[in-house]
Amino acid sequence: MKRIDEYTQELTSMQEDIFYEIYRRSEIVKVVENVKDGNYRNAIVFKKYIAEDEFKPYNLDGKHCFIVSVATYGKSFNEYFLNSKNVTVYVTNEKTKEYAA
Repeated sequence: MKRIDEYTQELTSMQEDIFYEIYRRSEIVKVVENVKDGNYRNAIVFKKYIAEDEFKPYNLDGKHCFIVSVATYGKSFNEYFLNSKNVTVYVTNEKTKEYAA
């Protein structure tokens, strides 16, 4: 599993832009709230997206899973917290054969 910034370093500029579009289209599968990380309370968000054939020419088709740690500071999570500045994203996909459980 790689951090999203490590993963995108391996992509071309075009692939990176398309990859972020895949991330934006992904749906939330599960949220675990109030996970303590240092002095912060975080929400761990599991997202997934199955990229259609439109992404095949860019070698980004298939299943993509995202694990996102969002600092919520003890508040209830909502999807708008994903725009927070304190977000860490990890990515797995079929190409690396790594999946979140």
